[in-house]
Amino acid sequence: MVARSLGEEGDRPMDVHTYAGVVEDNYQRLADILLSPAPDALKVQRLLSLDLLPAPPIPRGYAIWSEGLLAEAFVCFPTAAFPALCERLRTATANQDMSRLYKALTMWGDRFATALAAWLASDTLRLQARAIHGLTLYAKGLNALCDAEAPSLETHLHQTHYSELVRFTRDWDLER
Repeated sequence: MVARSLGEEGDRPMDVHTYAGVVEDNYQRLADILLSPAPDALKVQRLLSLDLLPAPPIPRGYAIWSEGLLAEAFVCFPTAAFPALCERLRTATANQDMSRLYKALTMWGDRFATALAAWLASDTLRLQARAIHGLTLYAKGLNALCDAEAPSLETHLHQTHYSELVRFTRDWDLER
């Protein structure tokens, strides 16, 4: 009876244990790069080649998205990372998954949008398509942060006046 009970109930604790192990491994791999004495450009190249382990889904739990961790790691090296990420996106082959590049680049906000706007004038359709896709992702992110009818992040962040805060911050940034 105990073994049967543990087997039935064991799925969830095992999922949480597996999840915690994957997250710990990913954090350790990132820490090894971030804390190394290597120059920033080399750290960025190591981050670009890093394949984080995918975290298994856990029911009703807070998920730490591996690609989000990696995107935040790139922001630690703004001088070296932004141009390297743009170049990697520009030269990626058609069969490469570029989602993590887009995720990392959206961390640069308007700087990312400005870089992609220049790609729209390219005579290469592939580059134009990447610019349109990236600008669309950026616009969706802005829309999620500030929706006048019903703030979409309000329920996730549990902040009553989040949309007003975003609008105020955006207006303040525009006036500066």
